[in-house]
Amino acid sequence: MVEIVLERVLERHFSQECKRLNLTTLKLALRFSTGWPDRLVLLKRGKILWAELKTSVGVLSERQKAIHNILREHNHTVLVLRTKQEITDALETASISAKRSKVSAKQRLFPTMAGPRSGKNQYNVKGNKRAKKSGASKQGPNISPIAAGIRSLARGDPEVG
Repeated sequence: MVEIVLERVLERHFSQECKRLNLTTLKLALRFSTGWPDRLVLLKRGKILWAELKTSVGVLSERQKAIHNILREHNHTVLVLRTKQEITDALETASISAKRSKVSAKQRLFPTMAGPRSGKNQYNVKGNKRAKKSGASKQGPNISPIAAGIRSLARGDPEVG
């Protein structure tokens, strides 16, 4: 005989895993709108994970299928999780893939301004001996990968995001 885990047990496990992984989750209890997934997990970089918790014998309603399809059309991730192991695996994967480097927002947006500054910008001052000797461009000798990512994002490259 197969043991069926109750949905409330899955809910409790989901909450515990989110706490363990330091993920923010919301329980959606919408009285006037049915079909929405049970949980919403806020990830880094503005990503959202929608989780529908079902028992091993639970079935998605037609309304749930329609809402899930709408969310997927808008590039949201919707998962139907049926076991504790599926919950653990999905949340660990989401937390690992959504982690960001430990660079501050100021450094990401303004890489040349974020560090300590001497009185002059050695790369942009016309007539600066150091800039002339090194042949540095206006962007500086070494462009960080983050700055390169911001530039490609500004150009609309699809790989960044």
